[in-house]
Amino acid sequence: MNKTIVIALLLISATAQGFGQGAPEGKRKINFSSVYTDLNTQCRSAVTKAEERELEARGDDIPFVCKGYGGYEILLASHGAITQFEVRIKGRDAESVVYEMLSISDPIYTRKVEWRLADGVPFAVIFRRDVNDEESDPAAKKKIGEVLRVVGLKDRKIDFEVDVKKSANPNEEARRMADNAYAKSR
Repeated sequence: MNKTIVIALLLISATAQGFGQGAPEGKRKINFSSVYTDLNTQCRSAVTKAEERELEARGDDIPFVCKGYGGYEILLASHGAITQFEVRIKGRDAESVVYEMLSISDPIYTRKVEWRLADGVPFAVIFRRDVNDEESDPAAKKKIGEVLRVVGLKDRKIDFEVDVKKSANPNEEARRMADNAYAKSR
């Protein structure tokens, strides 16, 4: 075989393989997928039995920790007329990455949280929440609709709402918005 042909074939082969490095990060296809946490069945008390008894004696609600993915967990805690929904990094000094205050009437405890994954790593959560007519006064709130919240776990640019009534397929729209924002940030 001619030396020039051999060199050309080696160059083509090395270039096609990227010298063993694969495609550049920004060029390769991202594999998006979802996993779910059922807030009705995948939560447990966030406190000890003794702390539960103390809270109940004072008339306080028991906070719950719910299953998460990729080193995250969900905390649900009710306080008066509000429910705290928090996605946080697991550990002793849990660091909050998503924090929402919901009306106590919001049925968050019966809903599911969708974890949006890129190549198997969580990058956003999607969850349904009620929209109320009186945001400043929890006692006077009346439900007027629902939205899907799309919130990034690290990327603050991923922060969207999809009106459930105005979208033909709100779940798909929420996923598309999350995926597009993630892909643009890479």
